[in-house]
Amino acid sequence: MNMKHLSNKLKTVVVLFSLVCLFSCNEDKGNYDYNEINEVGIEGLDGPFVFEIGDTKTLTPTLTFSQEEDEGLFTYTWYYYDGGQWNAIHEGRNLELEISGTFGKPTETTPYRLAYEIVNKKTQIPYRKLFNFTVVTPLARGYVALCEKEDGFDIDMIALQTNNTFTKYKNVLDLTGSNLPRKGVTPYDIVTFPDVMAPDPYNKSGAEYSVYVLTNQYTTRIKSADYSWLPTYDISNSIESMSHLDTEYTKKGKPIIAQKLKTGYINVSSNTYVRSFIYHKEEDGTGNWYVCSRWPAWYFYSAQMNRMRPNGDSRYESAPYIAVGTQAAMYYDTGNNSFRIGFLPSSANAQNSTDLFYTEPLTETPDGVFNFNDSNDGLLYMGERLSSNLTDRAFAILKQADGTYKYIEFGVNTNMMVAITGAPNKRRASVFPTGSRIEDAKFFAGAPYANSPWLFYVTNDNKVFKADISGSTAVIMEITSSILKNDGYNEITTFKYLLPRTNGQSTPIKESLAVGTYNAAKGKNEGGKLEFFLMANTTSGEISLAKFPTAPREDGYQIDMSWDGLGKIVGLDFKEQ
Repeated sequence: MNMKHLSNKLKTVVVLFSLVCLFSCNEDKGNYDYNEINEVGIEGLDGPFVFEIGDTKTLTPTLTFSQEEDEGLFTYTWYYYDGGQWNAIHEGRNLELEISGTFGKPTETTPYRLAYEIVNKKTQIPYRKLFNFTVVTPLARGYVALCEKEDGFDIDMIALQTNNTFTKYKNVLDLTGSNLPRKGVTPYDIVTFPDVMAPDPYNKSGAEYSVYVLTNQYTTRIKSADYSWLPTYDISNSIESMSHLDTEYTKKGKPIIAQKLKTGYINVSSNTYVRSFIYHKEEDGTGNWYVCSRWPAWYFYSAQMNRMRPNGDSRYESAPYIAVGTQAAMYYDTGNNSFRIGFLPSSANAQNSTDLFYTEPLTETPDGVFNFNDSNDGLLYMGERLSSNLTDRAFAILKQADGTYKYIEFGVNTNMMVAITGAPNKRRASVFPTGSRIEDAKFFAGAPYANSPWLFYVTNDNKVFKADISGSTAVIMEITSSILKNDGYNEITTFKYLLPRTNGQSTPIKESLAVGTYNAAKGKNEGGKLEFFLMANTTSGEISLAKFPTAPREDGYQIDMSWDGLGKIVGLDFKEQ
């Protein structure tokens, strides 16, 4: 038999076998029960979805069935795509989605991706719907309050919204899923400012804006956009190599704990540059000031500023208070009860580190209402009066030999010795008489108005006083009842004027006195209150609770600048972005 004949015969056999199978199947069909599949359609998850941090959104898909609509015949699971895999986050027909924690970060480029899966219990056939959503933040601008909690701390916020209203947000670090270590950590302060080095000087991302958190275990930035944290945001990443802090702390793995952080601003060609100063205590209890400068060159925290020019050989023990201006910073030598001045660069040509570091004595010709070199028995406090987004004037309170205290006021916006020590720069001197209780003060706040004669202070037993320092002897009046009401909030934990900000804050609110109080009966998680007070006018000294806006808007919106239910406030600043 030839190959062609064999091939034709095989083809015939295959065709006959196929026909037999076909008819056999057709005949067997009547021997079984067949059900059509109950197809499921999923609608209502097409988006686009845009959610806001702090929201809780209930997702309720619309389901359609090709046959019976018994939803009990199916299982329902929601998944989140994270790290290259799908993770189940909820079982149930609907999803209550909290825009916090895992979903508490604003989306910059990649949206959050979710999937909704329905499975027929009988057939195990799945039906799925994939969808995305983006998250925007209402937490860009507003008052950030660093709050002590029962076992750590968090940030509560009075956020300024795009429609120019304020909204309270609790536990922002929890809300945004920040991994900043907080359990058992004691908070000190929070400081915000524009910063081209933020949040990591070697790997910048997001806004050029610093949010510094000071605690008893670390000093670090967090990312302004989403409050996230990485170890590289720690201040140890902003320390000059081979400096004292680097060799004695960073390289030995010891944390750098800043007890204070202050900022000074200089405007150059319509640009604002920041110098930040930290006060750091050594293990032996001595303290040093360090500066980080963004202009005219980048200098990380390096030299101890409380050393003497020209070469920094002679160190003195500095008070934990300084006054920072645009072109100078005033220090106080506690060993010699004398002032020291640190002039800051004001020229782009001042690129040498000696132009920035170290201090020198004040050489002056005695004249004016006081002299920097007048005899005194120690510094009680030194700080600034703030206005127009910059330091307007500085002041110091000095103990006198007779037990009284002298208030002196001066400018720090020049880098010339003759201008610093000249009579026109010595603005005011006023003596606080015995009985003023100034020596018991824990907070001071100078009214932020040009030539304002008012200084406010709070004593350790939470009494509030205002002092008229326009004359040679201060006139003291107690105003506790203007601040504290009979409502249980009887401990003052924050009392300050903030640097007037231009991004979104209106006058006069940006010039209001911020007061944080605490009701111990409510506990650290809920016992804090934040309020803002304004003077009736710039010269009266009479303060009352501020309203925002100062007159009702056309839509009727006006609120008291008062929020309770916060944590115990220990630090406060206004975050611009």
